[in-house]
Amino acid sequence: MSEPVGDPAVEYWRADLQHLAQQIALRAEYDRVEIESELRRAIAKGKEDPLFARYRPPASLSPASIEAAVMEVVDRVTTPLLGRRASEIEPEEIRWLWPGRIPSGTLTTIDGDPGLGKSTLTIDFAARVSAGTPWPDGGLCEAGGVVLLSAEDNPASTIVPRLAAAHADLDKVHCVPAMIEGSDGPRPLTIPDDLALIEDAILKRGTRLVVIDPLNAFLSGRVDTYRDQDVRRCLAALASLAECTKVATLIIRHLNKRGDSNPMYRGAGSIGLIAAARAGFMVGPDPDDAEGNRRVFAPVKCNLAVFPPSLLFRLVQDQADPVAHVEWLGETTVTALELVREPERDGRQRGSNLVPCATPRRRTQTGQTG
Repeated sequence: MSEPVGDPAVEYWRADLQHLAQQIALRAEYDRVEIESELRRAIAKGKEDPLFARYRPPASLSPASIEAAVMEVVDRVTTPLLGRRASEIEPEEIRWLWPGRIPSGTLTTIDGDPGLGKSTLTIDFAARVSAGTPWPDGGLCEAGGVVLLSAEDNPASTIVPRLAAAHADLDKVHCVPAMIEGSDGPRPLTIPDDLALIEDAILKRGTRLVVIDPLNAFLSGRVDTYRDQDVRRCLAALASLAECTKVATLIIRHLNKRGDSNPMYRGAGSIGLIAAARAGFMVGPDPDDAEGNRRVFAPVKCNLAVFPPSLLFRLVQDQADPVAHVEWLGETTVTALELVREPERDGRQRGSNLVPCATPRRRTQTGQTG
């Protein structure tokens, strides 16, 4: 209906018409013809019968506007907003990039302070996907393409050497720059503005994994990362892209300075970030490691499976490699809650949370970079 916009009398009339249409729809089992017929009958009676006065069209409306309003109301009440019966929906098996940990077709967050190896960790994941190397827990990894969006590491001096140290198939990893060429020169690649470009990169390379490191560096300037509504709207578009392309999307975040004891709230930005993800993890120093070399990869959220055990890793550097890579050390009982909690002073024995690694470790030299 196109006229007159904002007239209170018209708005009240339409609301009454809508309410009547809903009542008729329930009684008439959503028969469109019957709903139209009874609405027009009520409008006609409204011109003469005081009992139907609320359905009398305002004098400001033309016959064409009245007809348009009737059709709009009928369309609205007969639209299947309730969706389909559950019995009509064919269940789909959950797809996994890393079985039980990183689902495909959705978002996964990895939170942690700078310098703990989050970027090196995602390079390890990228290398495994590119080469089809089994996951640290022995799970099978289907080979596929990887798209890396990194705003903090240089591809030539850092990313590619790390990929090589992790034995990646370099032909299957695509490094997307944080700055791209625009009509007026170089400009930042932003989300959600440039999702079409990211989708193009995904589709052209048989991609199974996308890494955004860190997320805040790629968000449009119009997105307030601490405003829940902004974040949810932006991530809904990113999640939709992940679902349509069936790729696992890893979002890297630094920790905020709140000091909250709940790991769910420690990632930088709005709670909408972790809410939009189906899985989330935290990286932190192993509280049982006196030397400070071990890191914990602990689950924070896992909506699609039972919580998997936390895993230990450390950064190591072979003499032949210019950069560090990840060495996995097995499971641990350390939780994400322990990673954000103030260090305990109860004198517990160090190493009490360590679960021995089932596989022999290589003799390596501990790296100092993350």
